[in-house]
Amino acid sequence: MSFISFYFALFFTLFFFVYWLINRFSLRFQNAFLLLASYFFYAFWSWKFLLLLFAISLGNYLIGIAIGRTEKKIDRRAWLIAGLVINLGNLIVFKYFNFFVEEFVAFCSFLDIAVQKVSLSLIVLLGISFYTFLSVSYLVDIYRRTINPEQNPVNVLLTLSFFPIIFSGPIQRPSMLLPEIKRARVFDYANMVLGLRQILWGLVTKLVIADNLAPVVNKIFEDPGSQDGATVLLGILFFTVQIYADFSAYSDIAIGLGRLLGFDLMRNFAFPYFAGNIGEFWKRWHISLTTWFRDYLFLPMVYAVSKRIRSEYVLFIKSDYIIYSIGISVTWFITGIWHGARSTFLIWGLIHGFFLILYQVQKKPRKRLFRFLKLGHDNPIVLWTESILTLVVVAFAWVFFRADSIEGAMVMINKVFTSSVFQFPLQLMKQLTNTYLILMFFILEWYGRGNRFAIEKTGIHWPRIFRWAFYTLFICFIFLFAQTQSTEFLYFKF
Repeated sequence: MSFISFYFALFFTLFFFVYWLINRFSLRFQNAFLLLASYFFYAFWSWKFLLLLFAISLGNYLIGIAIGRTEKKIDRRAWLIAGLVINLGNLIVFKYFNFFVEEFVAFCSFLDIAVQKVSLSLIVLLGISFYTFLSVSYLVDIYRRTINPEQNPVNVLLTLSFFPIIFSGPIQRPSMLLPEIKRARVFDYANMVLGLRQILWGLVTKLVIADNLAPVVNKIFEDPGSQDGATVLLGILFFTVQIYADFSAYSDIAIGLGRLLGFDLMRNFAFPYFAGNIGEFWKRWHISLTTWFRDYLFLPMVYAVSKRIRSEYVLFIKSDYIIYSIGISVTWFITGIWHGARSTFLIWGLIHGFFLILYQVQKKPRKRLFRFLKLGHDNPIVLWTESILTLVVVAFAWVFFRADSIEGAMVMINKVFTSSVFQFPLQLMKQLTNTYLILMFFILEWYGRGNRFAIEKTGIHWPRIFRWAFYTLFICFIFLFAQTQSTEFLYFKF
């Protein structure tokens, strides 16, 4: 039951009215009803998967209680390790077992060692990566004593299955979501209007932009060898727009749904393609994911490594750079593989890790160079140049993210560096409508870049007739340009 399906519209409409009706009687009943609705939403895909989600959530609730009641650090650590084994083991088995087996067999074959290949017919569970992250953060935060274990099982089960975010985020950590679940929620008309506006923008972004680019991108990436360089470059640029439109659309719809239910979910995208450097890009792109990796992987790893490096320099290199490089490399290796059991995702992660290290290393020389040239950091030429270079790096990495194989990605990159890239892409003439839609999309994004989403405040002070005309225009765009069969959100794959 996708957010963009008729079934979901019917489900949410009926649920919405009952949800706020129950609110008059009891918060406990409202949360129980929200949990049942979340389980129904998840079971719509498969009730078997729901049983696993329930079992893991219940296990996390019990382990959280055990960690909270245990005073000895060694015993708390043992409970934490048990919880991590259950959660991460579940993720590894269902998402990565066959990948690791195939890589092991390939390595043995390279060494001329005969190994019998074993594989499991497993389906990657929808949302498994996201609710695993929620579970891990819940147990780790209890272990660190930053939150207390929740005694009410319904609240924990709901935290780990809240239907607006269960499949693709934002990764609203239990430390942030639990307080909202436990507080009384009040029907706020202004917040409802804001939620509807954000949902509308998400629907436009997904159905008008992302879904219309998908067929073109698929065609070019499926057979890049038969395309000229200009067409391949067009495909890369279109995918760069498509993936942002698709990812941010899901987040906008999820956050908007949360508003309609009285929840304030964290912002997930902050106009990342307007970033001035690769570090800033990752502070703007999928914020809930990058901050999760920062807090639960990068920072603990940097702290652990720094304790073991005593000297200021190692092999004439400042130890701070070495510590940062180790932390970034491991974090982005894991970030890459988190997105999928494929070598292209690893390459994508390592590319971003490399450029983040490069960005960190060049910070001081850059300042000295700017001081020598008497250039300010707010110089428009500098800002635009750095933004364009950042976007080039991001688009280059997206090639590996989207390609089915490393060989396919290299074919596309090689095509871009041939003379045919200077030809006029004939495919562009067939995509004039998409080009105009992309321009409209980014103009609105640029205009609203100071807000939480592009049209958050657009038209709110206009006369009502013009404001409603603006919304009606967007609705017409959806009916005019939406594909007859919409594609699933891309993050469903992860």
